[in-house]
Amino acid sequence: MPMPEGFTPALAQPLRCAERGVSTPFTAPPLLGARLRRRAARGGGFEVVVPSPAGREGWFILPWTEALEALQPSLMDRALIAALETAELTPAQLREAAITAAEGGLGGRPLRRAAHAARARQARREALTLAALDRHGAGFALEAFRGCGLPGQTAPHMVSLRRIRDFAQSLRAWLPEAMNEADHARATTLAQRAEQIAAAADVLIAANRARLGALRGLAPRWPELGPIWQAEAARAELVMDGWELLARIWAMASEAERGPTLRRCLALAPPTAEEMRAWPGCGALTSMPECPAAPPEARFITAHRAEAVIADWLAPA
Repeated sequence: MPMPEGFTPALAQPLRCAERGVSTPFTAPPLLGARLRRRAARGGGFEVVVPSPAGREGWFILPWTEALEALQPSLMDRALIAALETAELTPAQLREAAITAAEGGLGGRPLRRAAHAARARQARREALTLAALDRHGAGFALEAFRGCGLPGQTAPHMVSLRRIRDFAQSLRAWLPEAMNEADHARATTLAQRAEQIAAAADVLIAANRARLGALRGLAPRWPELGPIWQAEAARAELVMDGWELLARIWAMASEAERGPTLRRCLALAPPTAEEMRAWPGCGALTSMPECPAAPPEARFITAHRAEAVIADWLAPA
């Protein structure tokens, strides 16, 4: 791991979602939970946003070309980056790229099986959403409802929302087992934050679903209105971005690993972008509750565990 001086500090409170990057399903242990963003200067490319390698507070930025040597990405990670070269960096595109990379077999058989299952699940859910929209004369608006689905459907956003809520509940259930007051405070803080994220996402999903009735007769104007609706529909996944992966890291930890896993999850908790403050239901996301600082303790995560976490993240639910 390079010295911290080789990293550029990231903003603690990024102004826009593009600045904080997107949670990326890397399988190399030093990169598990890192974020990816496009590089604005010096020829473009990608940058990875990672917790301080020295265990200090905050995130640091490293160009992907330097991360290749410093953070030792796996073959699966490299295939993931290759699949993103021409894609828009959104949580949905990251998941699609992860499925594509895993289907190639570079992440091993468990990841390939999880990717095939995820692909089949996506096709089924999309068909159900499209059929329901067609009944409302709004099949043209599939992209705006692909994530949230319609009321009564188990859509991707609803799965993520449930997993984040389960994460918060599991953290609170673990509080009596915390070995010291500092970990008790950390678990309480992380649970509060996960609950805030889930509450905000719930409002955004409901707001998007409520627009279904306004779609009738909009087909002629959809080329104009579609990009606006799709951008607003993406808000829920941006708010939840990174939290479902934390939920899977925590869920796979044994009782003996809970302490270091908690500290790692806290280090990986995504910062909130300033632009989110204007979104419905997101007023409580402006600051992270205070808690005792601690090194992120990444060393206990093995390559096998990292691959298992990503496979679990992709698996049907």
